Amino acid sequence: MPAAADSTRALGLTMTTALVVGNTIGVGIFMLPASLAPYGMNAVPAWLITSVGCIFIAWVFAGLSRAFPDDDGPYVYTSRAFGGAVAFVLMWCYWVSTVVTLPVLATGAVGYLSSFFPVLALNHGLAAVTALATVWLFVLVNLLGARTAGGVQVLTTVVKLVPQAGIILLGVWALLAPRAQSLVHVPPTPTSLSGVIAASTLALYAMLGVESAAMPAGRVRDPGRTIPRATFIGTLLVALIYICVSLVPMLLIPQGELAVSNAPFADLFAAIWVQPPASCWRLSSSWVHSAASTVGRWSSASSP
Repeated sequence: MPAAADSTRALGLTMTTALVVGNTIGVGIFMLPASLAPYGMNAVPAWLITSVGCIFIAWVFAGLSRAFPDDDGPYVYTSRAFGGAVAFVLMWCYWVSTVVTLPVLATGAVGYLSSFFPVLALNHGLAAVTALATVWLFVLVNLLGARTAGGVQVLTTVVKLVPQAGIILLGVWALLAPRAQSLVHVPPTPTSLSGVIAASTLALYAMLGVESAAMPAGRVRDPGRTIPRATFIGTLLVALIYICVSLVPMLLIPQGELAVSNAPFADLFAAIWVQPPASCWRLSSSWVHSAASTVGRWSSASSP
């Protein structure tokens, strides 16, 4: 019996942290710089405030997982405090939000995939079948077991972070280059309380997913230690990535251009380093992977 219990708890620290990072960083990161551009440098205090708030949320989940290591995530936590009826409504709403999110992500992945296969933009039936196939592919991965799903999560998280690391390195190179003075475009929008609040709203939405480590608590090894560590590590890593990849385009692309950009990172690469066709191709492939891998993570987090 103990061996069977151990086999069901297949998610370790690396896999659980990958779940947090992968669920939080989705396709929205590719448009986030354009969304924050109208607020200029208000985004900096907004990110700091949001990050601190999310760390407190992570602290709550960490404390709950330490206090109730055998409880299977937020449903049982809520049931303990408010009863089964409230817990059911809460998790039903969470499940519905996941069900709505999955087809949106799958459709987004197919939309970006049409950059490589134009027939998907012309044949809507084929596009729908491809989106459904993307969802079911990751459903099948999850059915293979927690260990297999966790391994896929780690792999796709690493691949997803590669373009983000490239953007950060490009920003460091551009800002430290001899001609950096001519590359930097500090947004002229003044800092204000209303601007910080508005930017914080966008930042908080982007941070949804920090609770993911606690969702599959019944499949996590040593949940009393693993979930708190994965939640804190994942939250801090996500916050750092978001702040960096938001600041780089904001400082290297004029505010007016960034605010109306449909592909901020592709525009960044095109302006600084790579020729536009090549940059669009690379960034489109990153969009496809990011959308598809996020489908996998949310299907994993919402599966029983």
